[in-house]
Amino acid sequence: MVAKCGETRVWHWAHKGHRLCDPWWENETEWHRAWKNQFRVDWQEVVHTADNGERHIADVKDRSWLGD
Repeated sequence: MVAKCGETRVWHWAHKGHRLCDPWWENETEWHRAWKNQFRVDWQEVVHTADNGERHIADVKDRSWLGD
């Protein structure tokens, strides 16, 4: 994972690798799944759609600011 801490977008973690068939998807290791399971289910696999229609899926995103 790579920390994305820019000034334009919300800070988040991103995958390092890219796959030819889908640049945003990777197999999850047991460690990765255990790490994600430390967070609420509704904070996991949060889908965002970019202005160009490209979908991005955050492994974990704190949605508490939405009042969920």
